[in-house]
Amino acid sequence: MPAKRIRVVRVCAQCGDVFERTPSQLAQIRGLYCSNACRSAAGRRRITLICRFCESPFERIPSRAAEATYCSQACKSAIRGPQQKTCEQCGKLFLVDQCRIDKGEGRFCGSRCFGDSMIGVSPCKNSPEERFWSRVNKDGPIRSHCPEIGPCWLWTGPTDRKGYGRTHLGERSNQGAHQTAWIFTRGAITNGLWVLHRCDNPPCVNPNHLFLGTSNDNVQDAVEKGRNVKGSRHPLAKIEEADVISIRQLGAAGMSHRQIGLKYGISPSAAGFIIKRKRWKHVP
Repeated sequence: MPAKRIRVVRVCAQCGDVFERTPSQLAQIRGLYCSNACRSAAGRRRITLICRFCESPFERIPSRAAEATYCSQACKSAIRGPQQKTCEQCGKLFLVDQCRIDKGEGRFCGSRCFGDSMIGVSPCKNSPEERFWSRVNKDGPIRSHCPEIGPCWLWTGPTDRKGYGRTHLGERSNQGAHQTAWIFTRGAITNGLWVLHRCDNPPCVNPNHLFLGTSNDNVQDAVEKGRNVKGSRHPLAKIEEADVISIRQLGAAGMSHRQIGLKYGISPSAAGFIIKRKRWKHVP
């Protein structure tokens, strides 16, 4: 008499029905579902998750739900990229990779602040805004062309070769001191706009001396105030204002552009632009 086959009772992982399987079948996927229909349905089932970075809902199959943290590779790369942190020693904003943050690193902006923390130097308790204004001299000069707006507030920290102050206290790692002053007093700077000076004094950070404008506004402001270098004052100028008057007289007399160019050491096209008043427009 043949031995009776052993049957084990299980509950279907998809529909919840009770079914029987042999021990050899339990070692296979057939031991999880009562039928091929339930097995196929389980393969199509999705679990809704929330992206850790953008907080958007997304779906994954159950077998990948445990490791699915981000909805896309872009979100995964973004959160693993540089993050903005505040130095525990000096309070300055700086960028540090997320992988260093996960390891417990990236607490200080540099080796100097790390060394100060190791020897017991007291951390700076002032806010970035307080530290910014502590480096401003509010007894600056009053500009002659705009005395009504008051004295300039001069930045006493680092400056670039053009005289504009530089600071690391703003939203970006390195930006103009006048831009930082605008952010602290007026708010964020709209994309595509520049922070311009009414006083034409590069190190000035007085909010009353600043205004927003486009690149074209900056150029137009320079032209109206005579800040742009033109004529014989330009370092690349080959002729002077008196030569321009003579060139136009010779052109009116019928001399060719080539002959005028050879006489004054300029190209025929440059001579033509001068005669047609497309160049040196400020010379009458």
